[in-house]
Amino acid sequence: AGAAYSTANAYIADISPPEKRAANFGLVGAAFGVGFVLGPALGGFVGEHLGLRAPFYVAAGLSFANALFGLVVLKESLPREQRRKFEFWRANPLGSLKALGRFPQLAMLLAVLVLVQFAHDSLPSTWSYYTMLKFGWGPGDVAWSLVAVGALTAFSFAVLPRLVVPRLGERGAVYVGFAFSTVSYLGYALAAHSWMFYAWMIPFTLGGVGGPALNAIMSHSVPPTEQGELQGATSSITSLTSVIAMWAMPTLFAWFTAKDAPVYFPGASFLAAAICEFGALALFARAIGWRGR
Repeated sequence: AGAAYSTANAYIADISPPEKRAANFGLVGAAFGVGFVLGPALGGFVGEHLGLRAPFYVAAGLSFANALFGLVVLKESLPREQRRKFEFWRANPLGSLKALGRFPQLAMLLAVLVLVQFAHDSLPSTWSYYTMLKFGWGPGDVAWSLVAVGALTAFSFAVLPRLVVPRLGERGAVYVGFAFSTVSYLGYALAAHSWMFYAWMIPFTLGGVGGPALNAIMSHSVPPTEQGELQGATSSITSLTSVIAMWAMPTLFAWFTAKDAPVYFPGASFLAAAICEFGALALFARAIGWRGR
């Protein structure tokens, strides 16, 4: 399952002209957002009526159908003359990163990606803890808020890149997206009421344009034969970042909500996310300056 996202992005990179990659990368994110909304609902319905194991069988069936669709319906995206020989030493995260070392301009952009992912992981790791503690939400309130986030995420990835990138360019879209995300994380951290928390979802949605644009910029940095390797490497990096962030962000939340905390501040993880996102914006600006226009 971990290979699906990177493979989908590599396929998109292969079949998309450079000027449309950001928008098409956004569609992959939109599909994730739709799944984020429909998946839990389907799992809950099936589990309630057919038993707790039934959702796993449904998930396995959908995965098999997806694999069958890819095998039978999808055509090979890369022309034969652009394919290269499979080398086992490159078929792992370290091998991919070593191979991509031939493109030094990617290093800072990958560091940007790490900061963005670290910031984003504040949401799934502390969202429910934060809202239950600060606003007194119950499981139902948390569930509805996640439905709202999923729907807005789908809209953000499906629509915004197609509107923003043609007007501002991919670099401009990254700047705008990262700026909105930075402010939104800060808003989450300081929200005093539930309605404020919901209100900050709107600018956060606008921030969603930054991710697909960054992915497109990185995609332009490597030749067609390296797209799969690039997407695999980025997936590995974001996964490793998530492993660390999913521990660090709840730990930060626990520190600043403990009885003996020097400062009681439940929004500490979101404040850290805002700092990471701003750092990503600053590092991106430096990377763009180093690479030139």
